[in-house]
Amino acid sequence: MPPQCLKLQDADDGRRYRNLAKRPSATDTRAGDGSLPKGARRLGDRRPLDTILRGIQRMASGETRVSGEMLVILEMMNRERQRARYEASVLPWVTVANGCVTTKTRDFTISLSPQSRGRWLVNLVHVDGYSPPWPAWQSNLDEAKIKSLLCLDDALADLQYHRQWAAA
Repeated sequence: MPPQCLKLQDADDGRRYRNLAKRPSATDTRAGDGSLPKGARRLGDRRPLDTILRGIQRMASGETRVSGEMLVILEMMNRERQRARYEASVLPWVTVANGCVTTKTRDFTISLSPQSRGRWLVNLVHVDGYSPPWPAWQSNLDEAKIKSLLCLDDALADLQYHRQWAAA
């Protein structure tokens, strides 16, 4: 590939990143686990959230170039979300009498409860009784399904860590 193609691709990736980073939910640390700073932390960035956020805002404004590491983190988060979206579409979701939507997968029972103003509350419970922290309410059922599966991945990692710690 000629060098000018690489420059064009880098510029396109940087532009795409800046457009994503300018969304209010991307840089709002209160936005939940889906925000860019918290996603970067979850994927291994050990800097304080304020430092990560400041770097994202500088990249979004064009003040600094978009780092290769940030492009990798963004792509990992995108692929993780696509996988969760696919998995949510193939899982057998059951609506129970009270309006809750439930499913079982990987030793977890996932319950999505309807709340006021069309929002949904996500709850996961492992067969051993472990329940990870609940994420913020989701704005629609499809987003709640995706968020539940993203939380499930984190819960599985937490369970593995706690089992290794208890065995030591």
